[in-house]
Amino acid sequence: MSLTTTDILKIQSAIDSYKKKYPRRPSPSAAEALAWQAGKHAEKSSNQDSKFAWLKRVRSFGRGSLYAGGR
Repeated sequence: MSLTTTDILKIQSAIDSYKKKYPRRPSPSAAEALAWQAGKHAEKSSNQDSKFAWLKRVRSFGRGSLYAGGR
């Protein structure tokens, strides 16, 4: 199973949002940023199943293998 372009954009967006919210903390892993963003948006949305389907797919790749940016 491979990541789609949309998955990669969601990951990068989650990391960017986390870094904007917490500028003095170290950059999160892809899984950490996605979990943070999913938790943040879960309060606003009642349809969480579609949101967590791609999150589970990303987590299946393992920690740190998705984002090669500077940490």
